[in-house]
Amino acid sequence: MNLSFSKQDTLTVKGVAICLMLMHHCFLGTDRFEGFSISFFPFSQQAVISAAQLGKCCVGIFAFLSAYGMTRSFFTQQDIPFSGQQSTRSTLRRLLNLLSGFWCAYLTAIIGCLLCAPERLMDTYQADSPLTSAFYVLLDALGLARLINTPTVINTWWYMGVAISLIVLFPLLTLLYRQTGKLSIAITFLTPCVLGLPVTEFTRWLLLFPALGIVFADCHVLECCKEWHILKHKGLDTMLRFILLGAAICVYSHWMLTSGLWASGKLSYVAVLLDVGIALLIILWIYLFWAQLPIISSVLQFLGKHSMNIFLLHNFIRHVWLHAHIYSLGHFLLVFFALLAESLLLSIALEAIKQHSGYSAFIQTLSNHLH
Repeated sequence: MNLSFSKQDTLTVKGVAICLMLMHHCFLGTDRFEGFSISFFPFSQQAVISAAQLGKCCVGIFAFLSAYGMTRSFFTQQDIPFSGQQSTRSTLRRLLNLLSGFWCAYLTAIIGCLLCAPERLMDTYQADSPLTSAFYVLLDALGLARLINTPTVINTWWYMGVAISLIVLFPLLTLLYRQTGKLSIAITFLTPCVLGLPVTEFTRWLLLFPALGIVFADCHVLECCKEWHILKHKGLDTMLRFILLGAAICVYSHWMLTSGLWASGKLSYVAVLLDVGIALLIILWIYLFWAQLPIISSVLQFLGKHSMNIFLLHNFIRHVWLHAHIYSLGHFLLVFFALLAESLLLSIALEAIKQHSGYSAFIQTLSNHLH
């Protein structure tokens, strides 16, 4: 079977996921835009807030795609390099590629805060001694602050701890899959339940979603869904599947919000399963339909290429640097698109600096040495 869930498809899904993230952070609750008059026409304010709350599933989508991509890379090039020098070098290479992008965004954030909100840096890294402050800065610059529970300049960066942990744990997860097959999904879900671990940012996203990504990649689940048809007539079949899958997302989302099983601040492992359902439905819907539309998919792929920088920097624009400007635009769509455009422009500028300064070439050289 051709591996038709391509890098372009991955970028398309990432483009949608980053839009969900921006909507989530903009309108998660009324406190986000308190003091500003925002129109939600033609929807109600509560409908937009509910949709924004569901946008949290973008985290699961990113975790799934990360594991999916790493699995395809491992499984198509070689056997699983779980142990020995090959595994270590592969892990280090992935950490370097992740952190090299984060370091540029971190420096951008620090410069932006020095210019627009210097008090935020003082409040974040202030400690009893300069050495402790420097230690906080180091951990934050390594993406480990929330993982170790030390101060971070922006709470959104908690996901860096998940991303780093996923890269480190990936060889173990692939070994688990080699030993247990599809049962690895149940094992990664049940283990924190049996151990009585609370649902945190890490137990919610770190094990089950990557395990699903590994299984889906090796078993070509998405491709099988693409090849499955309800009707023989291609046009009618596409229309019917589009409607059914879109309706399933709407019904499932409404049930999640109204069932009482899934609510921000009241999460359980049942809620984690609901996270899985909505994330997989959205990934499948995008892959089967939206990724096939040339103009739309090209736009989403472009956003997907910049999704990392947008993730790292958009909340500085929205919350720290230009809060009043963003929420003074009057309509929720203007707020969303302004934040998206400004985050994207900042990312484009940052990538240009990395390219022309030789930073990207330097990181690529280091990465090549780890092959």
